[in-house]
Amino acid sequence: MNMISTFPQGRFFGFASLFFLLVSPAFSQTSQEVLNQNIRGAENLGSYHATVLVDSRVGWNIEGVETEVKEYRVRLIAKEKWLDLTVYDTTEPSTAEYPVHRDIFDGKGLLQYKKKDEESNEFSDRNTVADYWPFPYGNRRTAVGRSRIHLLLGYGDTHDHRLVDQLYDSHHLVQEPPIEPIGSRFCFRVDGHLVGGRTTMWFDPDYGFLPRRWTVHKTGDDKLDGISLYELPAQPLGVVNKTAKLLSVDLEYSFVELAEYDGNYFVTSATGMRVDRFEGGHVRTKVDRFRVLTFDPNPDLDALGAFQPAFDNGQPISYHGPNDGRRLLWKDGEILHKDKFERETADEEMKRTFTDEVPAKWQDPLTLTDDDGKVTWLPIVLFFAPFLVFIWAYVQLRK
Repeated sequence: MNMISTFPQGRFFGFASLFFLLVSPAFSQTSQEVLNQNIRGAENLGSYHATVLVDSRVGWNIEGVETEVKEYRVRLIAKEKWLDLTVYDTTEPSTAEYPVHRDIFDGKGLLQYKKKDEESNEFSDRNTVADYWPFPYGNRRTAVGRSRIHLLLGYGDTHDHRLVDQLYDSHHLVQEPPIEPIGSRFCFRVDGHLVGGRTTMWFDPDYGFLPRRWTVHKTGDDKLDGISLYELPAQPLGVVNKTAKLLSVDLEYSFVELAEYDGNYFVTSATGMRVDRFEGGHVRTKVDRFRVLTFDPNPDLDALGAFQPAFDNGQPISYHGPNDGRRLLWKDGEILHKDKFERETADEEMKRTFTDEVPAKWQDPLTLTDDDGKVTWLPIVLFFAPFLVFIWAYVQLRK
């Protein structure tokens, strides 16, 4: 059940929120305290299940290059630090019900799998490529990276920590953050120059200190997905066989609607824009619009099949980490090394063969009837044999 409560955001309520902000203890909060409020709010959510619709458009200022339009539906299941993300490509009706890929992080490692044949609608063990990274090689950031909703979850880049966490660890924050209007809301502004670029976030104290807006500007030594822009090789443009050096990246993210769920807060609608500027004046603009279709703060994880992939026994899984290249296989909800899988399978086959081929009267020697229901002397003989041997030995000793 969705328990959603939204609040008016008109001009009157905006100035009212400013008044209460100025006279309340929240007005005296430091940048670290503002960020800490946001972090605690995210932790309080605990487990939840959300469905998000993503409209993604990529365009160039190059003549003849058409705007690419894609639509995705993302199933997000969270359990504290765990994540289960499934992405559906809903651009075409024929592919809307078949997952493109699924990422599961359970604290111990990251399991990713996708369709082997991108042209096929089938998503089964016969048409699946699976990979496993033990922690820390596989983590939440990696899972979020290809989910299509990393901006919605507060990650500036696919390989970054959350922007709030990065700002919290920054040593160059303004002690007392200024208060500025974002639309009709008055928010705390927190700035920081991170390894991923100059970052500014505006936090709404009326909505659990969720950010109303954030911006990131990258250039020079600032990192994009872990690599500085200077070190990045020339990037492909929107035309065949043409590349150019990436000069700068600007991210701007606006949370259009925020909502309350049983005392906790979450985003229900948002827009993200990324502008990449290249040598030669080429510009690529990517706009993502997010809409949360459903939200359940108390999901039945077992009923959802959360954190359990639908593999058949024997599904091959590629291992990435220490001793890279080991061959793994799926068996009864576990990832096993190939040798252990084969040993357990052989043992089970032997037990099954023994049970199937040996007559019932030999499986249980105490059975008093044979297969036809007639009394058999075998269990009686087996029962009295030790006594007969003991009596015989005793008699021999007395002679």
